[in-house]
Amino acid sequence: MLNIELNELMTSLLENGISVDVVGSGISMFPLIPPQSMIRISPQRNISRGSIAVFRRKDGKYIAHRVVKTDDGVVCRGDSCLNNDPLLTSDNIVGTVSHVTIRGRMFSLTSKPARLYARLTMATFPVSARLNNIMARLALKLKLIRL
Repeated sequence: MLNIELNELMTSLLENGISVDVVGSGISMFPLIPPQSMIRISPQRNISRGSIAVFRRKDGKYIAHRVVKTDDGVVCRGDSCLNNDPLLTSDNIVGTVSHVTIRGRMFSLTSKPARLYARLTMATFPVSARLNNIMARLALKLKLIRL
């Protein structure tokens, strides 16, 4: 989790239209976003199903999860999570993840392959979530990734 002052700085930069690069942690978006990879958060709040929204939880922690529904509010879920996050409003969302950098190589999450991955992940839920979670835990045990 980021330091509170850094959280406020990040929020301020995003509100002023400036993208922010931060190191992600956790396995909820594995394998698309492995722990310790750099993610670029763009100030764009125009989210759609399949995009990865960044929102602030009640405890102040920032979370990046995939948007799975946008009808009466926004519903998000991690790619290796079985449960949805609590319902969000657009006011809860501070930006979207536009890029991920893994081992020095930057990938756009708006590219055709990334959008196809998003569709496949959502279409095969909950099987994909279970498989992603198993892969993440195995990778942690084998020390292929670290938190």
